[in-house]
Amino acid sequence: MAITVRARVDPMAILAAKQALEAAAKGVTPHEATLGVHEEDGTKPKRWYSGAEVSETLAEIMAMHEYGVNVPERSFIRTYFDTHAAALAIGMFQAMREEADGDKDAVRRWLDGVYLAWKDWIASGNNLSPLAPITVLHKTQFGLPHPDVPLVATEQFIDAFKAKLDGRPL
Repeated sequence: MAITVRARVDPMAILAAKQALEAAAKGVTPHEATLGVHEEDGTKPKRWYSGAEVSETLAEIMAMHEYGVNVPERSFIRTYFDTHAAALAIGMFQAMREEADGDKDAVRRWLDGVYLAWKDWIASGNNLSPLAPITVLHKTQFGLPHPDVPLVATEQFIDAFKAKLDGRPL
């Protein structure tokens, strides 16, 4: 037995829905939110534990860690965002809704919270591959704090991590 359904779509209802959606969209500002090492910091030379500059830029060294080039992979960007993707999407949706409802600082507050949580996650060192014993020894010899935690000893990496909203640092 076949069932046939016939429906008539009222073009005026479609037009009204389209107009309502367009009106609602006018209250939402498109944003560009970025987290990471931006050009102004990434192009600086990396400092060795002694404070001397090396030939590679900070971005080059960070990419080596992120993707595991000649060092164990220590993905400080991909791993965090992959692990927290669902919560980040929900938070962004809520912030955009709050902005559409008139709270013009909602997206900035959301990004600031993500940024601080991300930096804490990195600084804990618990989520990254451990350092080689020789690296820990070098850091200890130079008297660096937290010699066993990747990416934080000279503070150059952690200080370079920035959040920007619409091209402006938070």
